[in-house]
Amino acid sequence: MLLSQRSLTFVFMLLLLGLFWVNIFSYTYNINNQQHKRERKQQKRELKQHKQEREQRKRELKQRKREPNESRNESENNVETMETRAEMRRDESGKQRKQELKQERIQEWKNEKN
Repeated sequence: MLLSQRSLTFVFMLLLLGLFWVNIFSYTYNINNQQHKRERKQQKRELKQHKQEREQRKRELKQRKREPNESRNESENNVETMETRAEMRRDESGKQRKQELKQERIQEWKNEKN
């Protein structure tokens, strides 16, 4: 009877020890699992933020690419207006020269007449 009682207490103690270790391992497993879940959520947030930043950069680059085209058109328009202004100046100076030549011819003709 003593042997069986000792063996029963030994088995019972082993069982308690086993439950104790199982409890500790499951507790640490749950803590690690929760920590891992938090890390995964954090990684997902970071990925989402990174994707948003990339999309924002892409939009900015597209906007920058559009702006030079608009500025090119503006510069072309500016060149055209500058050319037309130059032509107008040439025309004005040409008119002035023609008038000056007419005045000179008239003076010469008058001088020849006198």
